[in-house]
Amino acid sequence: MRDRAIDTHVLGKLNNGAQEGSANMYIARYGYMNAVFLEPNGKSGGLCLMWKDGIDIQIIDMQFNMINCIVTLDARVSPYLLSCLYGAVNLIDRNQQWSHLSNISHNYRTSWVILGDFNFILNNDEKEGGIPLTQNQLDVNNYLLQFAGLHSMDYIGNPYTWSNNRANDDLILSRLDRAATTLKLMSDFPTAGLTALGSGITRASMNNWLVSCSGSKAFRFTKSPHGTKIALRDWNYRHFGNISTQINKIKAQISAISVAGNQDSNSRLQELIATLSHWYDIEEDF
Repeated sequence: MRDRAIDTHVLGKLNNGAQEGSANMYIARYGYMNAVFLEPNGKSGGLCLMWKDGIDIQIIDMQFNMINCIVTLDARVSPYLLSCLYGAVNLIDRNQQWSHLSNISHNYRTSWVILGDFNFILNNDEKEGGIPLTQNQLDVNNYLLQFAGLHSMDYIGNPYTWSNNRANDDLILSRLDRAATTLKLMSDFPTAGLTALGSGITRASMNNWLVSCSGSKAFRFTKSPHGTKIALRDWNYRHFGNISTQINKIKAQISAISVAGNQDSNSRLQELIATLSHWYDIEEDF
């Protein structure tokens, strides 16, 4: 969203040993004045949910590697259920997660969206390399969403959000991160959309956050965001090119179509406006 007010991150090892007070100072620096943390279980899981002032979030619970809450954006929009998920790989733990999600959705009859790393794919088009999943495995994954009355949200951008970081024939890419919503939420928020940035941004963040430097824990925690910010700017340029140039090109095309006044170009005009909005979103994030 252009004016992003809610953000969620998988913390994993990043949250180990980090004091909540120090993390809150970092979050406040970037405009997120409110946050809740779900501690990782060893090296697995860990979530941080951040939001800006003016958004009302009531936490329902935080367990099973997920944060569930009710979000009220403003008085004109009905509250909706938000579940931030770090999906389990183990089938028993996954069933526990989705059973809990089902219970919550029945207790809160409202629009619903799940965001996060689901840790599964819905079809083999969402995976490149490695051994394809069987149809039975895919059916099990799709059933989880269907039983909950959820639909995977369409997206633009990189089709893969995870990589095993191997080379050549050993490389595996998958789309593990997604948003799944009820039809009611899509009706309440018809312009909602999802942009997939891909696994490269995650690697840039992790590699620079975990860079070795000497000093106290507080100093290292303060140093990490600085290196990460520089790395993300470099990643942004390599991934998107010059954002201003892209925006100016699209604006020029919109202007040319508007001057021509050709009715047959209306669909193209709407497509360019949507693309321009997407690039404005990218500019806002970086």
